[in-house]
Amino acid sequence: LGTGNDRHDLPQGYGYDWNQKILTYENRSITLTKKEISFLELLFHNQHRIVTYEEFQTYVWGDAVMTDDAIRSLVRNLRNKLPKDIIVNLSGIGYKLE
Repeated sequence: LGTGNDRHDLPQGYGYDWNQKILTYENRSITLTKKEISFLELLFHNQHRIVTYEEFQTYVWGDAVMTDDAIRSLVRNLRNKLPKDIIVNLSGIGYKLE
């Protein structure tokens, strides 16, 4: 990851700071939970493809059980903090960034 660019620019004035794990919107910080950070970073790392539910289970939830409600709730909360329509759900498969 150490490309020297620690900021990930997102549409509509949003950005993500890899080092500080902070989402910003027009220079205001938006607080993320640990799971939201893991979820978002997994999507960033795989921008050009769909991230499967299995990958979210492994990377975000680890040994804990990821229920449908848990992932839906996480995505709903993240969508409220991110640009509109940036996280796309592919039913039964996973999520990707637009």
